[in-house]
Parts: sequence; C-alpha cells; structure tokens
Amino acid sequence: MPGILTGNTPWLQPEVAKAYVDIGLTDEQKPKFQKALIEYLQKSNRAIQSAINNNKGNLEREIRRRFKKQTKRWSKNTAEFLTEEQYPKFEVYRDTLVASMSKR
Repeated sequence: MPGILTGNTPWLQPEVAKAYVDIGLTDEQKPKFQKALIEYLQKSNRAIQSAINNNKGNLEREIRRRFKKQTKRWSKNTAEFLTEEQYPKFEVYRDTLVASMSKR
C-alpha cells in the first residue's frame, strides 16, 4: 500500500489534517468522529462498487449520486454529536477531504 507509506492518502494531506484539527474535537467526540468517518468511507466504497457492478447506463452520474447520498448521511450522523460551533468547521473538513479524494 504505497499511498499509506508515502502519505499520499487523502486524509493525510496537510490541508485535510489542518481542517480536522480545526474542528476541535473533544476526547469524547474523537471515537464517535472516527467511527462516523470509517463508516462513511466504507459505505461510499460499497456504493461505488455497487454502481459499477450494476452499471445500467450513465455510470459517472450514478457514482456521483451515490457518493453524494453517503456524504449527506455522514454529515447528518456527525451533526448528532458536534456543537453548533464545530459543525461549520466539520463542513470545511468534509469538503476538503472530498476534494482531496476527487483528485486521486
């Protein structure tokens, strides 16, 4: 897994790491956030694989639709434990992470 060893993974990019730190998660929130992030990444991956396996036409559009659905679900799940001050910072993190993932 060369990406992990070289720091080329989206969540290790400096702008993504900075956005994560800026959220200011408490010790209680960190495991909840990690769980929500892992679930988002796994479900997004499964949704994309499913779209590829069930390709019935416009694959790119279907992948975008499914990815967007998972991103909205992640945002909703995360909103349950973030404060009003943290949520806008989470949105910056989410958008930075998604942009970083799109580049790869």
